[in-house]
Amino acid sequence: MTPITYETLDQWAVAQNRDAIVAVYASVFTEPPYFDTPEQIATFGDDLLSHASLPGFRCVVACHGQELVGFEYAITMEGSRWFRRAAAPPPDFLAGVDRCFILEWAVLQAWRGRGIGEELMRRVLTDRPERYAVLPARPHAPAMAVYRRAGWQKAGDSYPTPENPRPHMEIMYLPLP
Repeated sequence: MTPITYETLDQWAVAQNRDAIVAVYASVFTEPPYFDTPEQIATFGDDLLSHASLPGFRCVVACHGQELVGFEYAITMEGSRWFRRAAAPPPDFLAGVDRCFILEWAVLQAWRGRGIGEELMRRVLTDRPERYAVLPARPHAPAMAVYRRAGWQKAGDSYPTPENPRPHMEIMYLPLP
C-alpha cells in the first residue's frame, strides 16, 4: 500500500494546489453537521489564498500518491485580536498573547481513523512561536472528540450575529510546548 506523505506548502504551492484543497474542503464541509453551501465553498477558496499571505501561515497537506486526502492550515492571531462573535473576551491567560489560529482542518471521510488528522495537527503545531493554539469548533462535530483526546479545552463560545449567521462554535485552546 502506498504510504501517506505530508508536505508543508508555502503561499505559491497553496495557489498551485488550491483546487485540490478546495475539493477536500467541499467533500468534508458539505456533509453533516456542516452543510456548507456552494457559495461558502467558493468563499473558502478565496479565503485560502488570502490567508496564505498572512503572518504565521502554515499549511500541511496529506497525500496518498497523487491524491490529496487531507489538509490543515493556521496563521498567527495577534494578541490584540479575539473572535469577533465571541460571547466574552478571552480568558486572562490568552489575552494579549499571540496565538496559533487553526483556520481549517479536513480529512476525507474514507481516510479518517488512520491518524492522518492527528499527524496534520502535529505538523502544523510543531515549532510554532506562539504559546497557545486556538480554533473554533462546532460542539457536535465529530472532530470534537479528536480535539478533546489531544488535550484541547474550551475557552469560550461564539454565536451567530445578523452580520455573520454561522452557527454557534466553541472556542478551543491548546497549550503549545
